[in-house]
Amino acid sequence: MDCAVTGDFWQETRLCPILVPIKNIRDPRGLLGVIEGLREVGFDFRRFYFLTELAEGAQRGGHAHKRLRQCMISLRGKADVALEGPGGHFRFRLDTPEKALIIPPGYWRTLDGLGPESVIGVLASDYYDQGDYIRDYDVFRGQ
Repeated sequence: MDCAVTGDFWQETRLCPILVPIKNIRDPRGLLGVIEGLREVGFDFRRFYFLTELAEGAQRGGHAHKRLRQCMISLRGKADVALEGPGGHFRFRLDTPEKALIIPPGYWRTLDGLGPESVIGVLASDYYDQGDYIRDYDVFRGQ
């Protein structure tokens, strides 16, 4: 599968990981970030969770999903996200609430470069389902 940018947002977010801009409204009171599901990330979400209070040098992820789509955004601090899947190998840096990473199903993900200041929010396309996880890298590679 080729993950070249085609200009077709819906096709790209369905098959390939992609960074998308997040609407941020700044004024003297601060910043308001807005994500409106299908319109901006290519799927409606049913779950939100976040990673925080992480040990310096912590690593998260270490799994893939069979069907779940995710949208990751750095609300504070940074994260480096390594992905491996049908479209190839990718590495993204999340370090601003002005962009989000869309991860389609079938991508093994590893997050590193995290620290105590990091707050990483994740929008997920469905509720938690243990059966959707692939946690063994050798099983993932054998698919």
